[in-house]
Amino acid sequence: MQRLAALNHHSTDSSGRIAPDGGDEPSTRSQTEVVGPLLYLQGQREGRIYLVSLMVMPLAAAFPILRIDDRLVTAASILECDGRRVLRYAFDVAPSSDLSYEIDGRSYALDTAFDRDLRIAFVSCNGQEAGDRGRDRSERNTMWRRLADEHAASPFKLLLHGGDQIYADEVLDAHPLIRRWADDAEAGASQTSASELEKLAEVLRVTFFTRYLGVLAEPETAWLMARIPSLAVWDDHDICDGWGSMNAAKLDAPVGQCSRLRANSISSSSSEATRTVYPKASSIRPVLA
Repeated sequence: MQRLAALNHHSTDSSGRIAPDGGDEPSTRSQTEVVGPLLYLQGQREGRIYLVSLMVMPLAAAFPILRIDDRLVTAASILECDGRRVLRYAFDVAPSSDLSYEIDGRSYALDTAFDRDLRIAFVSCNGQEAGDRGRDRSERNTMWRRLADEHAASPFKLLLHGGDQIYADEVLDAHPLIRRWADDAEAGASQTSASELEKLAEVLRVTFFTRYLGVLAEPETAWLMARIPSLAVWDDHDICDGWGSMNAAKLDAPVGQCSRLRANSISSSSSEATRTVYPKASSIRPVLA
């Protein structure tokens, strides 16, 4: 039997608090220089659970070592952006409700007993279209704290992200080209030079990257994602409001495709490397990363 705990942005209860395991206080990363670890489920094969952990570090920082079951796992650098790099740790474990892994001097409890009943948490709509970064953090993250309390009382094995992992709508103000594309109903007919698109692509790449880091560095979100493997799918706000329901000419316009590709290059960076490391593993792939 599966049990599902739902989280969405419409809830207003303010009772929850983060309940750390083993006396470990949640990280209070107000800066986004270091983000993670962020766990993702890659698949299950031959009695093993395949996981990936991501860390975001400054370019000059040493690569931390991940320790699991007396094994040492080294990192692969899979993305560099805005003075930081994304490190990827791939490892596999046996199904167990009594695991932990250590990275960068801290230990994180982990429940991979996928051979038993699954307790699954579901999250979506993590923000709002305008002004999300200016909101009171305690109010914004209320439901993340409640979910952390539930996890501490009865651990979840999987964290499903149902879309709108970020509200990237403000990305539309990052460059005049993307703003004009958003406002112009006939955007598909406009001409854009290759050099303009190249500049736009880099602006969007950095903007999406920093937006993801800001969300993933929220202490309540980071606490859960360090301890529960995630799987995620997109919805429109992961690019901009209404993406997918716009007319085909607008979506297929060079600026529209540039926006989609830059969002995809940031959010799916871990999944491309997975197939190389575990070519025979199941095809479950994370989108959020």
